[in-house]
Amino acid sequence: MTIDRAHAKRILDLVLSLDPIVDRLNEEIDLVEDHALSYKLRSEQGEIMGHAFGIMLPIERIYPDLNADLGRLYEERATKREHKGKPLEREFAVAAKAYALTAVRALHSIVKEADDWDSEEMKKLKKAIGISMGRIEVDILCHIYADHKDLDDLTEAELAASDHVFQKE
Repeated sequence: MTIDRAHAKRILDLVLSLDPIVDRLNEEIDLVEDHALSYKLRSEQGEIMGHAFGIMLPIERIYPDLNADLGRLYEERATKREHKGKPLEREFAVAAKAYALTAVRALHSIVKEADDWDSEEMKKLKKAIGISMGRIEVDILCHIYADHKDLDDLTEAELAASDHVFQKE
């Protein structure tokens, strides 16, 4: 599977350009008062994010340096998001962030194990992994960062050292 760098960059840029739309969608979902409906909508939003990650992952494997904007994307999303209700306790937020990032790294490890994603079963698995990663971002990390902006502190060096989801081994 090959794609030239310029083409890969255009695709990643298009995926990243969805950010303002996803943010606006997030704001509107926050206004839904019906808990069951809000949960359903948030779940669907997680699927959108998962599909976006699903597009980015194979390109990242070829050109890991092209997604430098991703850290900025996380930071902007977290600072824009406001949390309703009581803020998360700091100790809980720190632990939850660590567990969430561990889960994302573990999911990404599954992706790195396989070289062939062409079979239907592997495509379904990759989609499920991307959706799961998107849900962790939308449903967990954004909430943590909304209450504790300083926890959104991963530097490029820390990302590389931790084998974060968007770093290649």
